[in-house]
Amino acid sequence: MSVSKPLTLGLALALALSVQVNAEVLCDDAFDEQLRAVRKLTVKGQATDARVELAKARGMPMVAGCPAASVALALREVEILLKEGNLADADRLVHKIQQAPPESKRLAADLLHNVGMIAYNLGQFERARESYQQLEILDRQRGDLFNLATDIYNIATTYLADPPDGQMRDRAVSELRRALTAAKAAKHRDIEAQVHLELGKLSEGEEAVQHLEACRALATIPLDVTGCLGALAVARMSTDPLQAQQLVVETVELAEQAAKEGDPWPLIYRWSERMLVNWEVQPRDRAIAESLTALRHIEELREQQRDSIAQAGLFSLWAEAYHWLAGRLLSLGGDSPNRNDTHLAFIIEERYRARSLFDSLESAGVVPGSIVQRPIVQRPIVQGPIPQEPSTQEPSTQESNTVESGSVPAPEDVSSSESQEEQDLTLVQPAFPGLKDRRFASLADVEAHLAPDEAMLSFQVAPWKDVYGRFGGGSWLIAITRSGSRVYKLPGRRQISHKVKAHLGLLDQRDKVASELAAKLYEELVGPAIADLPPGIDKLITIPDGDLHLLPFGTLRASPETAPLAVTHQISMVPSATLWLRWTKSSTPIEKMSALILADPQLPEVAEVAGATITRDRPAQLEHALAEGEAVRTYMGSSSKLLSGAGASEAVLKQQLKASDNEFGLVHFAAHAVVDGNQPELSAVLLAADSERPADSSREDGSLQIWEIVDLSLEGRMIVLSACSSASGSVLKGEGVMSLARAFFQAGANTVVGSLWPLGDREALELFDEFYRHLTRGTSVREALQQAQKAMIAAGKPASAWAGVVVIGDGARVPVTARQRIWMAAWALAAIVLLVYGVLVSRRRRNVQAS
Repeated sequence: MSVSKPLTLGLALALALSVQVNAEVLCDDAFDEQLRAVRKLTVKGQATDARVELAKARGMPMVAGCPAASVALALREVEILLKEGNLADADRLVHKIQQAPPESKRLAADLLHNVGMIAYNLGQFERARESYQQLEILDRQRGDLFNLATDIYNIATTYLADPPDGQMRDRAVSELRRALTAAKAAKHRDIEAQVHLELGKLSEGEEAVQHLEACRALATIPLDVTGCLGALAVARMSTDPLQAQQLVVETVELAEQAAKEGDPWPLIYRWSERMLVNWEVQPRDRAIAESLTALRHIEELREQQRDSIAQAGLFSLWAEAYHWLAGRLLSLGGDSPNRNDTHLAFIIEERYRARSLFDSLESAGVVPGSIVQRPIVQRPIVQGPIPQEPSTQEPSTQESNTVESGSVPAPEDVSSSESQEEQDLTLVQPAFPGLKDRRFASLADVEAHLAPDEAMLSFQVAPWKDVYGRFGGGSWLIAITRSGSRVYKLPGRRQISHKVKAHLGLLDQRDKVASELAAKLYEELVGPAIADLPPGIDKLITIPDGDLHLLPFGTLRASPETAPLAVTHQISMVPSATLWLRWTKSSTPIEKMSALILADPQLPEVAEVAGATITRDRPAQLEHALAEGEAVRTYMGSSSKLLSGAGASEAVLKQQLKASDNEFGLVHFAAHAVVDGNQPELSAVLLAADSERPADSSREDGSLQIWEIVDLSLEGRMIVLSACSSASGSVLKGEGVMSLARAFFQAGANTVVGSLWPLGDREALELFDEFYRHLTRGTSVREALQQAQKAMIAAGKPASAWAGVVVIGDGARVPVTARQRIWMAAWALAAIVLLVYGVLVSRRRRNVQAS
């Protein structure tokens, strides 16, 4: 559960990049000295004082005549923002600096260092590693041994972060030993302390204690000192639990003092370690309550971020704490977790699932107040001697993996039994606001609102053992129906990830190997749960986690010979049960389900398209997109509007949505999309550019990016994205996929049909023709997709041609009413009659001309 951190969070942020051997003088000695003063205050957490000194630096006379000064000042601003925990503004400022990279090697090093830090804390570990590796090369060229040790240490932290498998662990240990050698050569005390800390956490017994005591002797600043003490507490919790408890109390006190001085990071890390120790040394109720306090501190830092993407990135770094606590609760009863433990684990999972999306909808006033937790009343804490907690070793997944959640009362009778855990927790730790003020779905909420033929499958995907060899939370499935819930143990994260990626690589094939792997995944992920479902359930609402966000569940099958799930079940995805309740209970009804269709837009010239990732190549026009759009208009009726070519522009889309007053209940895009995994905000649907204005900053460039999508007014609408990879993107722990589909939900949509991978143009036409054929007959969205996919399967298409299209959100929605079906049928008949008439007239004219 413990997460390693780059040294950039510690003293080296100041010392490792200050005036060192071979360092350049930027403007003059006085300016450089002022910059050092800013950095020292930043490291101490005195952000207000640092800003005062930064203002003084900006006002120095030599700044105007020194080209490097503006970059140096901007980089100090980045460091202050990072120390304050404001990752979003720091990342924006870094991107701005990167538009004109500094020529100075010293400033280039500062920039790479800050990019690495931001990327790491946004959960972008590969991006962070690349920055630190570039920095190592640069510092070797500069002969900067002091910084070199920092670079190598930071590379090691990216291997420790994700994924926690044996190969990454070995690479991390190798890099740490390199860093230790470099730190000793450079007499870099802080790097030595950090390396000993990580090696101590990766070691066992006396070797671990020796490393951690060395760390304790070398550390000088709060984050490092508390890190050494916290790790020492964890190392001793099994042999000397009382000393471990004393150490962890001491670390939290030091961290709280650092937080008062403006540095929030130590407190977050130390509370996470305290959560670990408390489960070994505290009574159960106290351990749970203090674990929730740890989550509160994480969420307080998260709340400081100014946009949802930064919030999601930061939160993903701490998702392991939620996985660990939920898994710990589910493990308490061995093979029989009780109802209360399952209930609380489910709510903890809901706390981190799609939180940024949930919060943005809540702040906009579109999360219903009807999603509530039951009243919480006080129950005394049981005091007594410290109990021995159950072992946290990895449970076996080879034996029976089915876990009953205990006696399950009827949904209407469940409140008294379920609220007991809430009573314990909130009153033990009244400062924790989560179960009182936030409105997250409970098991009872879900059970009460599922239809008799529906089941919800809620996944947690985590390692059974983390990179340090400790319990990592594990992978679980909670299957929920109207009659209750059951818990199933799953393989660990790495095993699931490898099999999902292998399965995706075989979707073009229809051979025995592909079928056997699909059946193996079925058995490991959903087979036992589906076998245990009550009779008559043929609709599955999945809440994926980790790489399961990329898995088309419809391709799984009970055996190599049987039909895939897409044939036997209607499947939809939701980011969380809380949002599912929001979409199913409080969707704004659309009186007229006419469609606004944007098909085959005239793509702008490369220079006109915003976003670095979009300007590389101009995509080819979509051959069948216009035919797809015409088919949608035919099905959806005369009041629908088709925009194509230059008319399918970003500007016209926004005008139509503003002017329609909810006239268009459905918006269909048959267009190209671009997905940027490193910078999700640059992902976009490509439309036509605005031809009414000259090419200036006010012109709509045709790139409908995520930040523009979220500003659209889409409340209650349904969105169909017949666009490549519109439901895919970078997967962040907890938040899910940072996709275009997610942006449309943030704008108010409650149902999105999108694609997990690039769609063939012809295949998209065929699939969506079948989809709308069934949708306009009065089926639900998920049933319409199932029927379309069954038609593709019957036509012999491989899974790659149909399985990538998924329903996200309210899949049970039936957009077209009986009355609308009559008018649509009349419109379709009239269109056919006109078409036949046109053909006959054309033939008659040709005959007359020929005669």
